[in-house]
This record gives sequence, structure tokens and C-alpha cells, in this order.
Amino acid sequence: MPDIETDGVIYYRGKANAALSVLIGLLLLGIAAVVLTQDQVGGIPFSEDLKMLAKFLALPLGLVMVAAHIWHVARRGPTVVAGKEGITVLYTPKAVGPIRWAEITGFKPFRHNGNPYLGITLDNPSMTLYPFREIGRPLVKGLGPKDAHLELKGKMMDESVGRIAKNLEEMRLVHSWKR
Repeated sequence: MPDIETDGVIYYRGKANAALSVLIGLLLLGIAAVVLTQDQVGGIPFSEDLKMLAKFLALPLGLVMVAAHIWHVARRGPTVVAGKEGITVLYTPKAVGPIRWAEITGFKPFRHNGNPYLGITLDNPSMTLYPFREIGRPLVKGLGPKDAHLELKGKMMDESVGRIAKNLEEMRLVHSWKR
């Protein structure tokens, strides 16, 4: 759950998908370990096909799932902070922001390949993003709608993208002179 303070909102890392991926990866590794170290379980022998599947599919897939998601589960701290000055994105290698409320014209939730994103529309994207041109590259991909200049990954936040867009739009209207 996000922390709602008097002058802002702090969104934390959503960990449900990553934790499930680590769990499934560990399950695959466990199955592969049993199949590759035993000849049978409960009197039922393993076929050569099952041993090959465990060796060339379950073992590498389990390793990749655990290795790719364990850092995400272990990371702590906020990922997006919205305050009086604007929005700051903290899950990039260096913080991007604050992006001032006056420079933001709106928010647009969308999906790309089934993954939720929050699009941020800027009044003058080239001038707003110029100070963050190197560190903000993960946020500027052009995946979503043409009017979404910044794209925040929905899985990096602990609340639904639609609700986040609604809350940030309310904050933008309160802290900006643009309507």
C-alpha cells in the first residue's frame, strides 16, 4: 500500500509477480533436482524423456526465473514519490525528477504486451526531459500511446495503474495552475 502523507504520496515496489516467479522457479529447480538425482519415486521409474526435460528445460528455466526476479523481491524502498513539487521516479539507476506539475498535462493508463504502464503526458517533452536524457532512457520507450511521453512500469508500483493515475491527476490539479 502506498504511504499517503499530507503533502504527497509514496508508492513502493509491487512484489507479488516477482515473488510468484521466484516460487515457480524454485519449484522447477526442486522437480529437476529430484528427477536428475533419483531413478524413481514411489516405485515409478523416470523415463529418459523426463530426464531430458528436467535437464534441458526445468533446470535452466528455474535458474533464470529465480535469478531474474530475486533482486526485485529483495529490493526495498519507494519507487515513485509524488509531492508538492512534482513526481520523482526512483527505480531508475539514478532518480528522475522532480518533474514539475506545471509541465505535466495528464496521465494515461495503458497496457503493452499485457503489462500495465502509466503514461505521463508532458507539455514540452524535449525541454522537460532534457536534464534526464541519459538516466531517464528506461522511461522513454515509445511503447504506448503517442501522447504518453514517459512510461512508468505498473509492476514497479504497489497499486493499480488506474487508481494511481486518478490520484496523480488529483494532485496535479491541486498543485498546478493548469486545468
